[in-house]
Amino acid sequence: MLSLTPMYKHSFSENFAVYGKAGAFSHSDTKLVFLSSDNNEVHKGSHGALGLTYSIGAEYKSLKPVFGHSKFVTRAGFDWYEFGGSTGWYTADSVVSIQAGFTF
Repeated sequence: MLSLTPMYKHSFSENFAVYGKAGAFSHSDTKLVFLSSDNNEVHKGSHGALGLTYSIGAEYKSLKPVFGHSKFVTRAGFDWYEFGGSTGWYTADSVVSIQAGFTF
């Protein structure tokens, strides 16, 4: 999967912000080929998708470094995905995301 999703972040204070993202992604599954008992090829599970993604969320960053100069950061957000494939199908999906890490 390859995604290009720019993010805009609006800070309310040094440690709290809200963000929004909008972008596009491309996804391709690998085709599986099996040989049957009579040596005929059987193709399974191959498709590709292009789509759009949107996200909103909030971010919290610790005021003081946890170790060295690194601060703890956590994000919670809601992501929407809309995609279609070369076979003409269309799907919309959403996911709640929680991320945690450190600045460097």
